Amino acid sequence: MKKSSTLGLVFLTVVAITVLATYDRVEGDESTSAEAVIQEYYNGLSNKDLAVLQALQVNLGNNFLEEQILDGLNNVELLSIEENNKAIDWYVRQEQANDYAPENILAFEVKADFDYQSYTTLYYMSGIQKRTYFLVRESENSPWLIAYIN
Repeated sequence: MKKSSTLGLVFLTVVAITVLATYDRVEGDESTSAEAVIQEYYNGLSNKDLAVLQALQVNLGNNFLEEQILDGLNNVELLSIEENNKAIDWYVRQEQANDYAPENILAFEVKADFDYQSYTTLYYMSGIQKRTYFLVRESENSPWLIAYIN
């Protein structure tokens, strides 16, 4: 009995440390939590879950593009996410960026391998695609959301 109690306590301790380390990594680093939004977006693509895609984006009132992206998608594999501070300058010059303070805008270069049926869609084709994702938040305490994909 004592051995199983000890094993249980060790297991709970390892789980608690893992959860705390993950929380600290996500909450402590702004770009990491923004990257998590992109990763979740690609999970939504993989699962063809339009509701997830919409929940992770600034509401622009049009889900036509997401429907086009999902149409004919067999599979998608996220290959890399890299922060791109240079792209922020371009985005700030756009009118949509006027609603956000510069510290509430991040840009990432994302590479993914898309597998579509034989025809192409409006926005994506089969193969490795590189896109720039612009994420914004209302304030330091707000969640990051995808505002624009270029």
